[in-house]
Amino acid sequence: MTFSVQSPWWPRKLNLPKLGYHFKMSQKTHNLKDYIRENMNTQKRVIGLFNSYAGPEIKPNQFQKLTHAVFAYIQMNEDGSIGFQNNGIKERFRYWRGKARNQESDSMIPSLVDLEASAKLMISIGGHDNSQHFSDIVSRPEKQKTFIQSILSFLTNNRIDGVEIFWKWPTEPERFKYTDFLEELKESMRRVNQNFILSIVAPPAGIDGWENGFDLDGILQHVDFVNVLSMDYYGPWPSQWGTPAGPTAPLFGGINEKKNFNVDFTMRYYEHETKNPSKFNLVIPFFARLWRHDLGSLAPEMDIFRDIGLKNGQAEGNVYMTRCVLEREKWDISKATWDEETKSAYVLDARAKTYLTFETQRSIAAKIDYVKKMELGGVWIWAVNQDDDRYSLLNAVASHRLTEFGPENDNNFN
Repeated sequence: MTFSVQSPWWPRKLNLPKLGYHFKMSQKTHNLKDYIRENMNTQKRVIGLFNSYAGPEIKPNQFQKLTHAVFAYIQMNEDGSIGFQNNGIKERFRYWRGKARNQESDSMIPSLVDLEASAKLMISIGGHDNSQHFSDIVSRPEKQKTFIQSILSFLTNNRIDGVEIFWKWPTEPERFKYTDFLEELKESMRRVNQNFILSIVAPPAGIDGWENGFDLDGILQHVDFVNVLSMDYYGPWPSQWGTPAGPTAPLFGGINEKKNFNVDFTMRYYEHETKNPSKFNLVIPFFARLWRHDLGSLAPEMDIFRDIGLKNGQAEGNVYMTRCVLEREKWDISKATWDEETKSAYVLDARAKTYLTFETQRSIAAKIDYVKKMELGGVWIWAVNQDDDRYSLLNAVASHRLTEFGPENDNNFN
């Protein structure tokens, strides 16, 4: 459908499908300009993380299904400076950015830059392997100044829209230092570019008190949104915690001492503590997770949770299996068993002594329905380049039209 708007505001035709948005214009709305003004705050976020390692080819149309695309990770150094860990990651970043920018060449209206089909581009700093310097940086003004200036320079020089801070995890005594740092970072970003985006990653709730390191009321005054790591409740970890086996991100349910290890418990915690659910995005893991070894039953009515035999005190398996790896190794996930309580899928092969768990179209639909019911801000994909070559999971997310204008999507995505 093409709308012609004869006014100085819109001097030529706009092909709406090219922008990737779906418009339903009511009889009360007389023109496209009025419609956009009425519905600017109706999108939910679909945030796609892209890992820095080489994976399937990235294509521009992947970005059209996202509101934000995040490159993980940019290296944080001990002195507070940031940069690329190596030339391979640098080239991967340039490749990722280039693919994202390819779809921007047809942008026509500068005043509507925020309505382009392209995702906002962000970088992530920290994570599991690079959070060791945060504590020192937020405690030393000179290092904090270097860190903030380095972030601003990187965003400006590389035409990036924002930064995600992934400190895994601040301790309770550091919670207010973290808030103060985020306040200073956000204020510095505003002085350079009012539109720069700041987000953080928050932990699953109820595990070792990780959430106690976050001054949520203070933090929410300075960040645009929070990506919640509502996953990794079960995994074939190289320790005693590698058992039991279970879904990576169960929506509900749990077993024994892990009865609250689920998405719902975590998201309800953040909603209860802040009364601001639209600031929070839940994660959808695109990878599969595999356990190998003896598979014992824990409870007849909860077959999805399995007691895994440890070898030398460690679980055996694969913590992160991309969809391409599943296909290459010829795993048949079409015969997955569905667990209604956790809203999760798994494949159990007692003879081969393997247990595989992963997201499906059905589990993704359940999570997105939950996002709408709880009035959350949106979803956070970990990671887009762990999907198969057909983008099966990304397309499953996109099919729910979270990024479209409409009354059912009633949050400001920032």
